[in-house]
Amino acid sequence: AQVSAEKDRLAVARVRAPKLIAPAKTLRRWDLTGKDPAGATQIASAEEVFTKAIANDPDEMAGYRGRAYFRGSVNDGKGALADFAKAIELEPDASLYLARANIHEEQGDLAAALADADAARQLDPASVPATVKVAALRAEKGDMASAIDLLDTRIELGGETRQSYNEAKADLLGRFGKSADALKFVETMIADKPGTPALLNLRCWIKGTRQVEVESAAKDCTTALELSNNPYAILDSRALVSYRLGRYEDAIRDLDAVLNAVPNMGGSRFMGGVVLARMDRKSESAAELEVARRLKPRIDEDYARFGIKP
Repeated sequence: AQVSAEKDRLAVARVRAPKLIAPAKTLRRWDLTGKDPAGATQIASAEEVFTKAIANDPDEMAGYRGRAYFRGSVNDGKGALADFAKAIELEPDASLYLARANIHEEQGDLAAALADADAARQLDPASVPATVKVAALRAEKGDMASAIDLLDTRIELGGETRQSYNEAKADLLGRFGKSADALKFVETMIADKPGTPALLNLRCWIKGTRQVEVESAAKDCTTALELSNNPYAILDSRALVSYRLGRYEDAIRDLDAVLNAVPNMGGSRFMGGVVLARMDRKSESAAELEVARRLKPRIDEDYARFGIKP
């Protein structure tokens, strides 16, 4: 009998809950370069805490691991790599190898990234992230056959992870294989699980990036949006499709919606820069591209694969 009244009280409490609003010129994570900006001390203070913790127990992996993740978060890639190396030396762990693989990949060292991903997979053969990372790096390095074979082996085993491996295979086919093969594979997945937003978005994304069946891609994205509770990746895909169709205002509208909610989506920043350049809004375009490259240093290379350049 009290459910309705309690729901009303909860709604009122949410509206009245205090909110923390940052100043307009607050620095974002992508503005940091591993050191404090002028007048700030937060990074130096955190470094001091980690240094003391490590000095107190230099043979304990946790201090190096914590500082590695911290340094990575403030864009000190060199320092993060050094700490990951020490942490791995003390206590090898699949998650540490994968974290270091991500940094190597960001820095363009695909051979080192693949070596770390392989090491992670050897430590935890059942790890989905490790297997998917190995497959993706193999494909990017030109060994598509081996990458697909690796995923097919996991897919054949079935189980709860089968869908994740299927989606990873579709993604690799969409990025590095033939678009027809990628779409055919996605169709089989949709037939198995119709109305799945992630699959509809994947089909939309492949059509948009590979510039095939673009008109129907917009419908795929819109249908996915209607079915999804998490719209941002789908809006990003639909913006790319709108760009392909020359609907720049529609693209910017979707990208603004994404970035208002998830400002660190590097792909949306990059596409915003591309679209704004086409609209002759050069200064805004340059600002978006600068942020995109800080968030994802190899983003130009990623989109150039699809013929998309600023």
